Amino acid sequence: MPKFLTPTASPAAVLPILRWSIAIFMLVWSIDKLIMPEDFIGLFQHFYGASFGVTTILAIGAVQTALILAFALGLYRTITYGLMLLMNAITVVVSLPQILDPYGGGSNQLFFASVPVLAACLVLFLLREQDTKLVLKR
Repeated sequence: MPKFLTPTASPAAVLPILRWSIAIFMLVWSIDKLIMPEDFIGLFQHFYGASFGVTTILAIGAVQTALILAFALGLYRTITYGLMLLMNAITVVVSLPQILDPYGGGSNQLFFASVPVLAACLVLFLLREQDTKLVLKR
């Protein structure tokens, strides 16, 4: 059995799995902003109360994608892990009505996925000094 699957696996051996899964999960939305920015105009207005044009959404998508890639590579862990945690915390806060009433009218259970993602980001942030495997060395 591979060592990372054993009950005695070290945090350093398993944290890259958590980091990469969060990165893949988040990358879908950041790339979506680059591919179909028009879809996010209404979303930002509804959830964040912000009116952005296509250019701004493209810029947000580009910055998010760069952040997620740096996070996936384990670069600048305090900064990138902290920003990923913050980004997910904001998502949870603005989605609270849907999260607290997942079966209500117009709601969607997919919003609930942001809760374990936020928990995973918090765990990874707290254990960032132990996340030393498969990181890009500066």
